[in-house]
Amino acid sequence: MSKKNSNIIKLNRRARFNSTIIIFAIILIYVVASIIISISKEPITTYKVGSSNINNNIQEWLNLSNQGLFVEAKNFYFNNLFDDIIEKFIDETSSSNRCDVLFSILGFTPEPIILTQRALAPSAHVIFTTRKDYETDNEIVSYLEKYLTSSYKIINLNDDSFETIYDNLKAQMNIFPSSKYVIDITGGKKSMVASAAIFARD
Repeated sequence: MSKKNSNIIKLNRRARFNSTIIIFAIILIYVVASIIISISKEPITTYKVGSSNINNNIQEWLNLSNQGLFVEAKNFYFNNLFDDIIEKFIDETSSSNRCDVLFSILGFTPEPIILTQRALAPSAHVIFTTRKDYETDNEIVSYLEKYLTSSYKIINLNDDSFETIYDNLKAQMNIFPSSKYVIDITGGKKSMVASAAIFARD
């Protein structure tokens, strides 16, 4: 592997990468855990986010899932629950956690990428992914177009090898120079996440 440019990745920037990755992984886990706990409690305490009753929506989503109506459950989740989850996530994320450039690793689930982008409001957002089947790619893109609130760039990688991911991350860092980057690995496949984490550490 070629020698790394010390002018691009400095020691103090490593600390920002590592701490930010850990913080946002913890936040995402906390939000998901909070929702699961609120679902499992009986009786469910009713509260509203905006004009919707999130608990009733959660119960309806669970009913559809328990009946094996997974397509209907997924559509209901995005149409009736996801906006509330986004709002809750933003409310529980400090407004000081902003970044100039956000690099996101995308697997099959766009939700983590959307949540992080909405919370951080980056000036530039680059999404790294590998192509899937036509239907899945179109579905993911439709969710990104609907929920992301800033412009973004999608990099379709030829493969998910370490060299491919590392080199593309480095290339985009050169295109978007900044003193404050965030790499969001919460939505990626394991192989891609490992490569991105090593890049952040370097």
